[in-house]
Amino acid sequence: MYYAIQPYLDIKIGKPAARVFYKQRLRLNGNYVFESGTLYDNTTIGGSAIYTFNYKKRVHDFGAVLRADYYNVNETIGISNPTKDLLNGMLELKYRLEYWKEKDEFVEIRVFFGKNLMYNGAQDLRYGFALGGQTGTMDAFYENYMFGRNEMTGMWSNQRIENQGGFKTLSGVGTTNQMLFTTNLFFDLPYVPMLGIFADYGMYEDNAGNMESVYDLGIGLRIADKFAIYFPVYESDLIKNSFATDVKYWNKIRFVLNMNGINPAEIIQSAF
Repeated sequence: MYYAIQPYLDIKIGKPAARVFYKQRLRLNGNYVFESGTLYDNTTIGGSAIYTFNYKKRVHDFGAVLRADYYNVNETIGISNPTKDLLNGMLELKYRLEYWKEKDEFVEIRVFFGKNLMYNGAQDLRYGFALGGQTGTMDAFYENYMFGRNEMTGMWSNQRIENQGGFKTLSGVGTTNQMLFTTNLFFDLPYVPMLGIFADYGMYEDNAGNMESVYDLGIGLRIADKFAIYFPVYESDLIKNSFATDVKYWNKIRFVLNMNGINPAEIIQSAF
């Protein structure tokens, strides 16, 4: 069981009537989340400051997101009552080029950098950075709709949020409290609607202070920015060896279902 209170202030920067090719926005979120489980109660108080910049002109589309998340976490487990504070900083850059306007085909390049700026108390990977995007459990502020938020098996356990490291993997490799850097490429295949090729490369600092490199590539199916399913073809050894030797292929297929602000007409138009 959980409940969340999430006040926010959304500020559009610039003159509303000005005819420009770019937009700027600042969003300030407050969060109070209470979670009750069988063995524990958890209260998270915090907030986010999110600055976004978008530029779009002709075939070029560029976006930047600068974000800071602060968590004050109070966990009651048995008679213990540990409290911890964390502050994470993130930068995301994304560039999309419409290389074939008649067919609405794009090539997309994305860069992500995340760094823990402060922590006080025990580190918890729930509040760290995820190479393959956040799970429902890592969405500690409950910003996204998840049908199987804490599922460990079954179809809904394959769902991830399209954020942070952006790798198309279900592996827990690269989940870190320290630093994460990734680059993501997605290329729409001509003449094949919604289908494309992805390739990811990243570096992360593990909690022992070691830097590790990882990569993957495969085939993806995307419908706007609301639904995607990714089929891995090749993965670096760190990712490949993180799965059990008897794992079935379909247990490595990652999908995204973004229900935030969904508009069916926009999805249909983007797909076709």
